[in-house]
Amino acid sequence: MQTAFLVRILAVVCLAISIAPGTAFPFYADQPRSQIVPISERASIPDPLAHTRAAQRQRILARRNEARFEKRDPAQLVRVPDSNHPYKAPTKSDKRGPCPGLNTLANHGYLPRSGIVHAHDIVEGTAAGFNLGFDLATFLALFGILVDGDPLSGMLSIGGPTKGILGGGKAGLNNHGHFEGDASLTRSDEYFNGANYQFNANLFNKLKSFNDQYGNGSATVDSLAQYRYQRFQESKADNPYFSFVFPRYFFSYAETSLVLNSFPSAAKNTSGVSTDLSDLSSFFVNQTFPDEWYRKATPFGLLDIAVGATEILTRKFVLPGQNSGKGNYVPLGLNLSADTLTPQNLGCAVYSFVVQSLAPSLLQGLVDTLLGVVDALLGDLSETLEHTFDCAPQNIKDPAATAPTTATAKATATTASKA
Repeated sequence: MQTAFLVRILAVVCLAISIAPGTAFPFYADQPRSQIVPISERASIPDPLAHTRAAQRQRILARRNEARFEKRDPAQLVRVPDSNHPYKAPTKSDKRGPCPGLNTLANHGYLPRSGIVHAHDIVEGTAAGFNLGFDLATFLALFGILVDGDPLSGMLSIGGPTKGILGGGKAGLNNHGHFEGDASLTRSDEYFNGANYQFNANLFNKLKSFNDQYGNGSATVDSLAQYRYQRFQESKADNPYFSFVFPRYFFSYAETSLVLNSFPSAAKNTSGVSTDLSDLSSFFVNQTFPDEWYRKATPFGLLDIAVGATEILTRKFVLPGQNSGKGNYVPLGLNLSADTLTPQNLGCAVYSFVVQSLAPSLLQGLVDTLLGVVDALLGDLSETLEHTFDCAPQNIKDPAATAPTTATAKATATTASKA
């Protein structure tokens, strides 16, 4: 079953070119199969990028096969960067954003130095640089392209906006509220100065002080849990529009887990439970690999990041929610607590968000070509989560059947822009 599942992920991970709509979600389940034709035949607009997406798919299939049959000895450490990936400072036109890991990969050429990436770039680059697992890299690529990128081209900016194939700005990872969000470790909330994607040296110094106090100078589970909670408290107290709901709630703890598990040099710390100050500074401040740095010996996957996020969250537990004015945090009514939280129910909460909230909002009002492409991506994103965390399958209704009125949509958009 696992093999078949991975094949399905890959078949449309980079925007499948001829999938019948309805395979991801049952919007078309009541139609005879004879009436359902490939999107390339029923397109409302031309689809000039079908061959490009097919080529991307083949590259990811190749990476999947490499990962499946790779028999690397964990004791044989891999030094990063190698001689083919020297550091080069980004130019003014290169895109850089809120993720120090992706910025570092781009600065060394493990990702395109332009900062404009495809799904296969993320899968290949994160594996080569940080030994991210195939499932985690696939999840990040799918989610990023769906919420912040251009589904038709499969392109994503790791920083600021770009133009998509349909025109209009594609926000990139600087877009607030998805990957990037409030209560960041080293970036200010968007509410304060709009510099939510820029490195904040004062916050980094505060992170170092928590590492000194709780981790004996290194980033540990305890020090990062304490600092993550401190950043939550600061945003709660000072940001009247503080938003800590899904997906940001999950990504805030997931990114903290990545710092703890992906930034340590395997040569210094085989346990992978702490990161020393020099390594942190290299990634966060200089956005380059440290000297004599070795990547994690074994792949770090989607379940691993959920385990790490759960460990950090349960140390200083908070429920997802949002502010209604400064200091007035309103938690969501979820049946979660530090005692009941597990990697599985955290992952399944993300799955529920994708199926119940993200999918209807993305699919509403799309033309046929884009509808089929996005629908396929959403199906693979949801199945990645469902199978990894063994979630109970869920379906969503056709978004057209529950389309909001214009007034409601405008009110929702206004609220979201402030959140």
